[in-house]
Amino acid sequence: NVISGNSICGNPGIAFGSIRTGNIVEGNYIGTNPSGTIAIPNGYGMASFATQNATISGNLISGNSGGGINFNDVQGVEIIGNRIGTTITGSPLGNGAYGVRLSQGTTGSTIGGTGPGTGNVIEFNTVGVLVEFSPGNAVLGNSIVQNVGVGIQIASGPNPTPPVITAASVGGGDVSISGTLNSTSNT
Repeated sequence: NVISGNSICGNPGIAFGSIRTGNIVEGNYIGTNPSGTIAIPNGYGMASFATQNATISGNLISGNSGGGINFNDVQGVEIIGNRIGTTITGSPLGNGAYGVRLSQGTTGSTIGGTGPGTGNVIEFNTVGVLVEFSPGNAVLGNSIVQNVGVGIQIASGPNPTPPVITAASVGGGDVSISGTLNSTSNT
């Protein structure tokens, strides 16, 4: 599906209502033309409030006026294998705000993963991933680069201080990252 041009009053291309479970959004072009190369913006690519156990995978979510994905108070959502902020070929086509935003108590959700094809490409947005008042989520195995601001911003809640990376190295096919994180346990 091509889901684009729904920008009146900031409307999202896709919206989930309250207390929806088990939704799957897969293989769509959200905010672009059918070839995935030109923006035809929605207000937001996708927005949800109080959704549970949804899977967002294999979508192109780019060129939207606001953010790419805006989830509030959702539980157990997987966001895997998407291109967020690029054309289908990887050229810049960022969303006007963040690539992915988890806020208002979103918990138990995963952006990316460690298995083949589960990482997202999150590039050329204002902020790559924004987490607000939402403990207990995972951001794993993504390519979060070339955003205008920070790659991952933990804006408020129990972990308001982002990690400080002091060193990174590549050797023998492994990537090692060192740093510090001031955090509250189990959040």
